[in-house]
Amino acid sequence: SQSVIPEKIENEEFRIYPNPASTHITIQSFSIPIQISITDILGRELASFQSIGDEISYNISNLPNGVYNCIALLKSVRIERQFIVQK
Repeated sequence: SQSVIPEKIENEEFRIYPNPASTHITIQSFSIPIQISITDILGRELASFQSIGDEISYNISNLPNGVYNCIALLKSVRIERQFIVQK
């Protein structure tokens, strides 16, 4: 089955929790595949992967304390969320 890209993507559909987090974050996104990037506060890409499904868990236990960005890319739409690693 082929996914249909929604006409309008709502920001509320892209969530990260818990925030702050210590070992894992859950990325709640769209039911269609999207590209996810994790960057540090300076914009350096630390990870990039495709999200398939509504929720994925991402291991952040190797990241030092600080503020990070999680970016969802879908065609020309870019949605960015910050999350905090606090151990």
